[in-house]
Amino acid sequence: MKFIYLIITSFVFYNSNFAQLDSRKFTYDSGPNAGTLNYEMLEDLTSKMFEKNVAYFNEEQVEHFINMNVNDLPQYSDEELHKRLLAIPTTIPLKFTPQVGELIRYFAYKKRAYTTRMLTMSQVYFPIFEEALEEADLPLELKCLSVIESALNPLAKSRVGATGLWQFMHGTAKYEGMEINTLYDSRSDIYISTEHAVKFLKKLHNLYGDWFLALASYNAGPGNVNKAIKRSGGYDFWTIKSALPRETQNYVPSFIAMVYMMYYAKDYQLYPGTPKINIKDATFYKINEKQSLKYLAELSGTDEETLKIYNPALKKGIVPKTDEGFSILLPRQIAFNLDKKVDLLAQDPYIYNPAYIPPPTIPIEPIIANETLAESSESTKPNEVNHDNVEQKNEPVKVSSIISNINSKSNKEFKIVKIVETKKVIDYHKIRKGENATEIARKYQISLADLSDWNKKANLKKLLVGSKLKIEKTIKEVKPQLMPVPNKSNLSDEDEEIVHKLKRGETLLQLTRKYNVTLNDLRAWNSLEDDNVLIGQEIVIKTNKNKLESNNLQQYFIHIAKGGDTLQSASNLYNVPVETLKKLNNIPENVPLKEGEKIKIPSS
Repeated sequence: MKFIYLIITSFVFYNSNFAQLDSRKFTYDSGPNAGTLNYEMLEDLTSKMFEKNVAYFNEEQVEHFINMNVNDLPQYSDEELHKRLLAIPTTIPLKFTPQVGELIRYFAYKKRAYTTRMLTMSQVYFPIFEEALEEADLPLELKCLSVIESALNPLAKSRVGATGLWQFMHGTAKYEGMEINTLYDSRSDIYISTEHAVKFLKKLHNLYGDWFLALASYNAGPGNVNKAIKRSGGYDFWTIKSALPRETQNYVPSFIAMVYMMYYAKDYQLYPGTPKINIKDATFYKINEKQSLKYLAELSGTDEETLKIYNPALKKGIVPKTDEGFSILLPRQIAFNLDKKVDLLAQDPYIYNPAYIPPPTIPIEPIIANETLAESSESTKPNEVNHDNVEQKNEPVKVSSIISNINSKSNKEFKIVKIVETKKVIDYHKIRKGENATEIARKYQISLADLSDWNKKANLKKLLVGSKLKIEKTIKEVKPQLMPVPNKSNLSDEDEEIVHKLKRGETLLQLTRKYNVTLNDLRAWNSLEDDNVLIGQEIVIKTNKNKLESNNLQQYFIHIAKGGDTLQSASNLYNVPVETLKKLNNIPENVPLKEGEKIKIPSS
């Protein structure tokens, strides 16, 4: 009677609260081999999209242990493995089965590099998992679940769209209150996804009262577990196992085997390498405006890839603007460097670079229809047009006449400049019968290596008709921009004029230091109302001939280093190659600069 009550309760609870959790789809059918270990499927289960550049273990000693001869490693019988499992201090009862033993040996002998990588990344993520599990009063061994789910990769994405360290489906994540939008996916957020995974696991355990059933439902969805309970007539994982999807049949044994490996790794001469991410030495830094990680990296003296590794939830490499500010994770030194450049955040050239800047202080309210333009009279109210004052002509007004009209009112000259921007677009190729990867690569003029990188889960040797391959294209876009022409008046006989064409990432502040001039002078010489400039814009710098000759003799100016400065940060600040700074100052690139230390910066 108790069993029937539990079944009914499970289905009622599922239908009312977990209706969205069966969005996982499985391609594995039950059959005569359902109870055996499928290594091809296990590879997909434990190695989803793991990126090797996130962690490395190429230290000579670690590599030596990875490549040890299996015969030099301890060999335990099934009975000994059973006893060793029982000796692990866990809340969840770790049952030994022949399949669990097979998996232990698989991770210990055949997949030593993979297990080493998991040991390496566990140093990063396990402390975060343990803290969340301990706060929720859940078994700490559940930290190993993420190894089986995502291979400890926040960017992992399964063949059906499950994403992040804890592999939440889109529908499940939304139902659980997780945020997903164009710029941000909390399923890949290290802390947010862990918090929700812990809550979700607790719900599932409350539903079944059994940890292995809770784990099975985490993988397959409560609906599949409930169906397996109903078909098999049992109420524990081992009894209903054969009625579960094949992936789930291996899921729980894989979890048990991984708990064993994480605990006994040293007994098999397996040791972690050094992770490229150190969360212990990281801090949260609040950003109040929309910013690109690329620009933040340039300001703080690091590279964009490093910031992406610490903030995998930022899908496009852009920090979104929120009312309360958005906190990103940064190494402490990087945060310290960025704190000193906080006044430059609003000058992000990758965000705040509009295609068109209207001339300042001149109120122009045109009507554009079929490429015609007309101005409203002074008596016309805002957003209204006095049609009596508009000459009814169908002739289009030329751009040159618009500029001339603006110039006559503003006493400033403007010109149209064509800016060429490149951007990546994603296309998809639907595979037709008889096509192969080489033909597709030739059609799009790409390499097989690129095609493989863009489609990491696709088997290029066996393409399925009707499936789609991702193709990345780089296109050039020409955008006209209206720019003020520099003011060439008041140029004395002793003055020399330099025209500097702005490159990506350059700011007026950088030019003041490069040419030893003031911001006010730059604004006056170039008819600028503020410091907003565009890529490709020509900036006039005026300098005395005598000073210019003196500068040519010296060819550099002095930068006084602040705490945390490096040659790389100076390179980013002044847009000068690091190699040039190294040669000019005879300082290795990786040596930190002392506060107050003077370094030479080329003046041209």
